[in-house]
Amino acid sequence: MSRVFLAAVIYMILTCPSAWGQDAVDYYNIGLKSSLTNRKIQYFTKAIELDPSFVAAYRKRGMLYYFKDKYDKVIQDYTKVIELKPDLAESYQMLSVAYLRTGRLEEAIDNATRAIELDPTMSGAHGHRAEAYRLKGMPQKALRESGMAIHLRGDDKTMASVYETKAKAYRQLGHRELADAAHRKSFEFDPRYMVYPIAYGITTTTTLASIRRIGGLLIVGLLLVGIFKLTLPAPRKLD
Repeated sequence: MSRVFLAAVIYMILTCPSAWGQDAVDYYNIGLKSSLTNRKIQYFTKAIELDPSFVAAYRKRGMLYYFKDKYDKVIQDYTKVIELKPDLAESYQMLSVAYLRTGRLEEAIDNATRAIELDPTMSGAHGHRAEAYRLKGMPQKALRESGMAIHLRGDDKTMASVYETKAKAYRQLGHRELADAAHRKSFEFDPRYMVYPIAYGITTTTTLASIRRIGGLLIVGLLLVGIFKLTLPAPRKLD
């Protein structure tokens, strides 16, 4: 009898591994703790396979795809999120920016609009809609949306992007001085937008003087990095 019982237990273990192994939440939590993007995606994918209604796993995986520039996958994941939980404004905002990155401007506008309907204070959604209008050759609408986004005051990255959209919309309308002023505001929020004057041929004395000063600071910063680099520990090797 004991042999029959043992055989039955072994059979159950072999044929029902999910009952003895990790469930969707386990894989999701492992994904959260992982330090490698691809592994995080693998764990979130496994969680989704075990539980196709796991909204948080779709959201996390979709965000990772966004940072890997895999916008079609972002659209797939956040479309699923909306199917499962249709009242999350940030999901529509993510769809908006993903559609914007793939040049599907009408879809970008539609999803930004839905995000704003759900959360009228969402500065980023106004910013995405402004950029979509600008790319569609509608600078006046882009300026109105940019103004709303600025009024709502998002984080520094959002504000920099919005002011950059505003600067480009002004340039479309031929308002060079207003474009320069909007760009300088963008630069205040995010110094990475320093490249704008070079890309657009802006040669105002103020802008060029600012670039010279910033260039000097960057050179000093690079020298300091070179000096102290030898004393800093090497980055941990990831397996």
